[in-house]
Amino acid sequence: MKRAFLAFLLCLMAAPVHADDGARANRLLIEAVGYIRDAEMEPTPEGKFVLLRKAHDKLVEIVNRYPSTDLAVKLATGPRIGAISLPAVRRAMNRASRERVPRPTSDSAPVGFWRHGASVIAIAMDHSGRRVLTVGGNGVGAVLDLESGKLVRMWRHGADDGRAAAFSPRGERALTVGRRGLASLRAVATGRVLGNSWEHDRTVSGVALSRDRRKALVGAGSVALLIDVGTLDILRRWRRKAPVTSVAWSPGGRWILAGFADGRAVLGEAETGKTRHIWKHSGSGAGGVMSAAFSANGQRVLTGGANWRAVLRDTRTGRTVRQWLVRARVTSAALSRDGRWVLTGDDGWEVELHDARTGRTVRKWRYEAEPRAVAFSPDGRRALMGFADGVVIVCDILVDAGAGHRYKRTSLTREGGCW
Repeated sequence: MKRAFLAFLLCLMAAPVHADDGARANRLLIEAVGYIRDAEMEPTPEGKFVLLRKAHDKLVEIVNRYPSTDLAVKLATGPRIGAISLPAVRRAMNRASRERVPRPTSDSAPVGFWRHGASVIAIAMDHSGRRVLTVGGNGVGAVLDLESGKLVRMWRHGADDGRAAAFSPRGERALTVGRRGLASLRAVATGRVLGNSWEHDRTVSGVALSRDRRKALVGAGSVALLIDVGTLDILRRWRRKAPVTSVAWSPGGRWILAGFADGRAVLGEAETGKTRHIWKHSGSGAGGVMSAAFSANGQRVLTGGANWRAVLRDTRTGRTVRQWLVRARVTSAALSRDGRWVLTGDDGWEVELHDARTGRTVRKWRYEAEPRAVAFSPDGRRALMGFADGVVIVCDILVDAGAGHRYKRTSLTREGGCW
């Protein structure tokens, strides 16, 4: 550690200073390094986590407040500064978080914290708003009843970790899909396997299902494939040189969207395979399209990227309707069915609620792990959040989110509208 710290100091001394901004950024970096060194000496996971979070906040402050400095550019684009980088600090925070004992949001909450057992990869709610379906990095699919707080059903894919989760339109069936394309369709009431499972021979980066669950849009390697779930026939394909990082299917079935690691998003027609638009996720910055979602009418599509931005576009014209810059890389994003609300989760450990009409950020939540999956309930009144430590949380987004509301940082508490 001493050698790494000396290397950091040499890099800091060699870095060009941009007047006062450069000096302030350097001071913040020195404070962050101090917290990191203290965290290495801290024996308890709780204390280690607190110190690492303080270091993380200092690094994020450099990027947000002094974006023109060399330090901010290096932190935002990934290179290490000596032994320091944002991804490394976040990984250390995740490790410390997993070792901590989870604290319930409220003793009187009807559901409270519910732990999946592994990092939550995908999350969905049925049409009634009563049950939540999750699939985790350990390949386990689970159904949770929000009213009773009880686990209704659980199953696993074997060694295959999860990638997608969805309920049937009436909520009586649950479908989970793994990284290798293994799909499991089950009856929620009995847990019995229904129909034919299917498997793909490539590593799957994302899965989106048609409304009738008979077709699947699969991101596999550098190709987005439209597949018949029953026969495994490939019906359409969209290819780029870069790997696929996310896929989405409009609820009406007309549009599909594939996001790629080069920051490009391809909007195509599911029926004909024709490409309608190809656009860069955002006008500046680098990084792949990490998440995508459509509004219920298919007229809006939301993409979240590794360049810290969430972008809302019109599918007919391809033009940008709204754009939000968040505090870190967008790991997941969701759009309410009516297109009114946008939900973003970032690896700065925050979930934000945005008003798509005004562009304002109306609510923020902060938790002790990275949000890996976010979604809206079918009626758009609740936000679903799945985190890297396996915790699943449901919040009422309409609490204090009326017209003219000025957002405030909110912890995940029962008083904040969360279960």
